[in-house]
Amino acid sequence: MLFDVSHDTMPAGYAIDPLTDGDREDALLRERSLLYVTATRACDELVVVWRGAPSPLLPLVSA
Repeated sequence: MLFDVSHDTMPAGYAIDPLTDGDREDALLRERSLLYVTATRACDELVVVWRGAPSPLLPLVSA
C-alpha cells in the first residue's frame, strides 16, 4: 500500500524546488522512478491512497 501519494507530497518539494530547470527534470525523473519501483514491488495487489488531488506522477486511471 502506498500512502499519501498526493499532489502536495509527491514529488517531494525539497527534491525539486531549489533546482534549475534541467536539474528539475532529472529530479522529477528520479521521483517518478522511485514511485514506479515502489509500486512494482507489490505481489498480489496494490492500493494507492492520496488526499485531495492525486500526485501528477500517477497515471490517469479510470475506474
